[in-house]
Amino acid sequence: MSEPDDDLKALYARQRAANEERVLEFQAMRARALESGFATRSDKPAILRWAWPLTAATAVLVGVVAFLATLRSPTPRALASQDEAVRQIEQIDAALKMNLAEHQSITAWQSPTDFLLKPINTEIP
Repeated sequence: MSEPDDDLKALYARQRAANEERVLEFQAMRARALESGFATRSDKPAILRWAWPLTAATAVLVGVVAFLATLRSPTPRALASQDEAVRQIEQIDAALKMNLAEHQSITAWQSPTDFLLKPINTEIP
């Protein structure tokens, strides 16, 4: 075999040995944790004990927020008469017509940087 292959095999062998040492340390640490009762299943009922009250409190909170949001939503004021509605529509229409008259046509629009473009001489001598 070539030398790079031997170096690679030696590197893998060293890594494998280091991994085996760490596995033994991890297994010892896990055994100590299990003996001391650190990672037991007795923790799960405590979480489940709080699941229902937290869910109910969240649902109540969402309901209160939704109720308050509907109370504060603006309600459109009722028009006193049909004549008032027609008058308001005519005012809006007049304002729109004035706005359209003030603006130039879209065909007259020019780019704000149009002056930067110089015409190219297309004449061929």
